[in-house]
Amino acid sequence: MPTEDEFTQLFQDWFFGKMHPREFSIIWGTITYKDIGLLCGVSETTVARWTGSQSAKFHYAPPDRCQRLLAFIHCWLIIFEMTPAELISQFEQELMQ
Repeated sequence: MPTEDEFTQLFQDWFFGKMHPREFSIIWGTITYKDIGLLCGVSETTVARWTGSQSAKFHYAPPDRCQRLLAFIHCWLIIFEMTPAELISQFEQELMQ
């Protein structure tokens, strides 16, 4: 029987999927390895090793946790981009009060 954490991971995989850092950086073109590292809680060098040539000496695949996190952030950014500017302004004004 799967544990609660395993159920959570299965749900996240189903709902958000996984996104490789290379794919994330292609879609969100202005993002840097440093930015992805900050999002995933790893160093810029680690992200470079995830996205570098697979034949490189220090290449390895990103962990599932980071790929799920990038998929979640991708969904969030898409939703944010679709949100009308007026609604965002209204929300920001309410936060300032």
